[in-house]
Amino acid sequence: MRKETIAYRAILLVTAIISVMMLVGCAKETEKPEGDVYVLNVGDVEISPGGEASLIIEKLGKPAFLSREKAGCGSNEIVCVYEYGSFKIKTVNINNRELIDTVTVTDDMLRTSKGITIGSQRKEVISAYGEDFLEYPTGIAYQKGRTTLNFSIKDDRVVLIYYDYEF
Repeated sequence: MRKETIAYRAILLVTAIISVMMLVGCAKETEKPEGDVYVLNVGDVEISPGGEASLIIEKLGKPAFLSREKAGCGSNEIVCVYEYGSFKIKTVNINNRELIDTVTVTDDMLRTSKGITIGSQRKEVISAYGEDFLEYPTGIAYQKGRTTLNFSIKDDRVVLIYYDYEF
């Protein structure tokens, strides 16, 4: 074999190895998206909208209820909802990765990082999270990075808390 052919094959082999290594590095699962986001702590598990669902679900254990359905009209993507008593996690499949779309707190057993729970007064939410919020007919919301922390309010009391992520 000529020296040029051997050198050419060596370069192709090294290029192929580097390409595979880069692809493997890109496939690394992360629990939390980059940047500043709102999170919900359940015991020692930090649930972050936008993060990898599989790692969180593994830590939380088997849900009380799990539903799977297609995302919508003509879509092949699957939406899953994992229900764990006091909260629900809704996931979406993006680029073959199951990511956390929303986390919904459904009763007063869980608190936000600033102590707000179902039943807290509207003024307590504003005192804890500040005056810089979006107001909706059904409540108020705070944005941080690509996450939104929503408080549904009825009769001046928090009736639902949910975190969501803008993909």
